[in-house]
Amino acid sequence: MTEQDAVFKGLLRAPKFLGLPVIYAMVWLLTGVLLFIWIKSFWVLGWAVISYPLLYAAAQWDPNFLDVVMTVLQKTRPSRNKKLWNGHSYEP
Repeated sequence: MTEQDAVFKGLLRAPKFLGLPVIYAMVWLLTGVLLFIWIKSFWVLGWAVISYPLLYAAAQWDPNFLDVVMTVLQKTRPSRNKKLWNGHSYEP
């Protein structure tokens, strides 16, 4: 492997923080901080220890899953008749 190949592969690799893609790490850290602020208990650390391997496994399965979910939520409009039927109904 030449020096250029290593640089090229390094530039194409997704950015990671603590072994997680940045989006997963942001969700993990922000959820942990918000839970700690709301609950004011150190049990949140237990949640963080349990949720990290789950997020790591999800990131290994598909590192772009949260990006796809965010794109779908931004691009998909809610149905027009949600107010009428108290939910998404596509048939009368």
